[in-house]
Amino acid sequence: MNKNSICLKNIDKSYNNKKVLDSISLTLQPGTTFGLIGLNGAGKTTLIRILLGLVNADSGTCNILDMDPAEHKKQFYQLVGVVLEHNAFFGDLPIQENL
Repeated sequence: MNKNSICLKNIDKSYNNKKVLDSISLTLQPGTTFGLIGLNGAGKTTLIRILLGLVNADSGTCNILDMDPAEHKKQFYQLVGVVLEHNAFFGDLPIQENL
């Protein structure tokens, strides 16, 4: 049985009564390449912060490699790496190689 790399179910997040994420669900299998694309303010960074356990969702569940990032920070951060708010793409490489 394959583990899911990422499993989000009904993630909601609001700031100052403004809903930023509304029932986001996503399941990614190991080896899947996936990108978040959207306008400024669409909730991409908020979703990434929830995936990293930096921000708690108002409701829903988040599991990365069968761990809740908010509960298993030390174990989780030994397996996951991310660069937020920085453009690190190499223009001469295809998207999959950049990721």
